[in-house]
Amino acid sequence: GGSGAERRQARAQAKGWFLKAARLGFPVAQTELGEMLYADRTAQSREEAIGWLEKAAQARYPRARIDLAQLRMQQNPTPESVKALWGTIMDSNATMMKQGKMQPKTGQ
Repeated sequence: GGSGAERRQARAQAKGWFLKAARLGFPVAQTELGEMLYADRTAQSREEAIGWLEKAAQARYPRARIDLAQLRMQQNPTPESVKALWGTIMDSNATMMKQGKMQPKTGQ
């Protein structure tokens, strides 16, 4: 709900909080901020977005690693980039299962 102006204000406020947390080195905030900036669709914001996603990926945050692999595949759709994305997804899933953040699916 809310008007367009209210949504824009809430988004700007959220972006400010994510920026503060991202600067403190929190990978979740770096990823959220990166995704918000990338959605802005300007070259400058997308460049900044990739920088934040790279920081989170360096901390081995799975969602950031997958985001970056997807962006690279979209920019250069080759068999190698698809293979890299798949490898990143599989590695990230294994990491999340080890951390107890994801349960393997079982047969019905």
